[in-house]
Amino acid sequence: MSDKKFIAKRSLFSGICRGAGFFLSGMGVLSMCLVSVAWAREDSVAEEELATVVVTASRFQEQEEEALSATTVITQQTIRNKQLADLASLLRSEAGIEFDRMGGPGMVTSVFMRGSNANRVLVQLDGVPVTDGSVMGSAAILSQLQPDQIDRIEIVRGDISAVYGMGAAGGVIRIFTKRGEGRPSAGLFAEYGSRDTSRLGARVSGQSDDTRFALTASRSDTRGFSTMSSSENPMVNPDRDGNENVTVTGNVSCRFGADGELGMRLYLGDARYDYDIGGGPDEVNTGRNRQWIGAVYGKKRFSPDWLSALTLSRMDIRRKYETKYGIVRPSSEWNGMVFPLRDPNGKSDSRARTSLLQWHNDVVLSGDWTATAGVEAGHEEAESGKDGRSSVWNRDRYSLYGGISGKTGAHDWQVNVRYDRAGQADSAVSGYLGYGHALTPVWKLVGNISTSFLVPTLYQQYNPVYGNRNLKAEKTRAAEVGVQYASAETRVRLTAFSWFTRDLIDFDSALHYVNIGKARNRGLEMVLHTVLAGMDVNTSLTVQQPEDVSAETVLARRARRLGTFNVSKTSGRWYAGGNVQYTGERVDGSHRLPAYWLASLDVRCRISQEVSVYGRIENLFDKDYETVYGYNQPGRGIYVGVDLTM
Repeated sequence: MSDKKFIAKRSLFSGICRGAGFFLSGMGVLSMCLVSVAWAREDSVAEEELATVVVTASRFQEQEEEALSATTVITQQTIRNKQLADLASLLRSEAGIEFDRMGGPGMVTSVFMRGSNANRVLVQLDGVPVTDGSVMGSAAILSQLQPDQIDRIEIVRGDISAVYGMGAAGGVIRIFTKRGEGRPSAGLFAEYGSRDTSRLGARVSGQSDDTRFALTASRSDTRGFSTMSSSENPMVNPDRDGNENVTVTGNVSCRFGADGELGMRLYLGDARYDYDIGGGPDEVNTGRNRQWIGAVYGKKRFSPDWLSALTLSRMDIRRKYETKYGIVRPSSEWNGMVFPLRDPNGKSDSRARTSLLQWHNDVVLSGDWTATAGVEAGHEEAESGKDGRSSVWNRDRYSLYGGISGKTGAHDWQVNVRYDRAGQADSAVSGYLGYGHALTPVWKLVGNISTSFLVPTLYQQYNPVYGNRNLKAEKTRAAEVGVQYASAETRVRLTAFSWFTRDLIDFDSALHYVNIGKARNRGLEMVLHTVLAGMDVNTSLTVQQPEDVSAETVLARRARRLGTFNVSKTSGRWYAGGNVQYTGERVDGSHRLPAYWLASLDVRCRISQEVSVYGRIENLFDKDYETVYGYNQPGRGIYVGVDLTM
């Protein structure tokens, strides 16, 4: 691609994201126009279906309590009621999930599930895998996508690589953005709160004959706080580190005939933020993440028992970082320390692009048995540079998979096999075998065993400074067994799980990527949902031992104990909820991160069918805590907002 074309594409993308702010205003005008012809939607979306349906664990629709793997669904109603500020806040109250974040909202975020490394938790957006081969496989979308743009989230804890491919050894987080349904409608929301934080969003969606559409845009902005702790690093710049984020999602589809559908989806994200690295009180660091994901798809039911889907997607993630220093003389002092002259500028950037073709088929074999089969083919490119010098790497990837699931009397079965190949890095076959036995109509035994592998990212393998071309793929075997009780409004699941990984990829003392040896985790997980005195109660507890077996240490930033407690009640026009989270002591290098408790409250009132007001208090008791050594986390935050639907 020529420089002129590249610059033109970059300018186009930047213009789209910057123009999203104007789009928000335009959406407001459009909303007012639609109010005279649109029907107001009920706030409750049919007050939730009695049985939550998921498709993640086996790729087939099934009720949540029937899934053989540990599965949780965050519903649209939950997302609407809580009105949380970001995706990480929404996920961290779920069982077995931990986060580390280098500062406040918008900063680099990693997710751990059942003690697995962040690059072993697969994140999908509307079925498209979201990974960044130019960094460490982390998902930038975790710190950018806004909850108001999400329809629901399906989470599977534990190895499910044989179903979804590499990167799902720890679990999978499948995010589904809003789709149009019902009569055309429009909406706006606005929010303001602590640290001069504001959020503004707009949406239009609906269905007309055979066409469905949804378009959302959201903008958030905060003055933030100093991301790095000056008490633990006195060389940090103590100024506020802010964040500005604009995201747009779009979805349109059209049915043809009774058995076909064509559609396209688009996600755009543009985030700008400040951060600290502790280089001196005059240091200013800025970053920018720009990401887009586009997909076109077609579905066709060739017979009553055979549904086929073809998806072509493209993902592009670009990160840019810049460091600037003020004029500091060799003899100038600050806090008793002398700072030398520095290079006034330092820039680095990275870029990842992935093209992926997915062909998936669902076949009903009989009333109780179903099969899946599919092929994936993709191409990955990664680029990393500093001060004008860059390196580019690429590779092809291929996958072939199949599975079968069904029932014979009181016995449930699920078998999946998958073959993955990523360039010259490695290839392997992954397998999953799940079994369930209904002891009674309400008691059920469940269990599964699985194998998986994960090749190094392009960055880990080819980066000229940190990379290692001789890296081996990580290989994992996992198992879990549990018992479940499900009756009416109560569901309890107790699961014992374990995983063991060979050739784990990590840093050595010189900060080069190497296969450090072996890691494992063994644990016990309890998840409970019930209704007490008219209140919805959700609680979870995880006790685990995530270990670097070779070094005989606890895996970094992983707690041995963590738990959540959520309670909420809806009464007429009012919703009120509270959440308590506990994370135990962790190790980060040579430092210990203390255990901490966090509490939050949220309330929502539907003034009319069209207008709702809401508020929330995060970190209710203003606790000081760290998820990464030396980096601050938000203190108490109070936020209020209004949501208008027309």
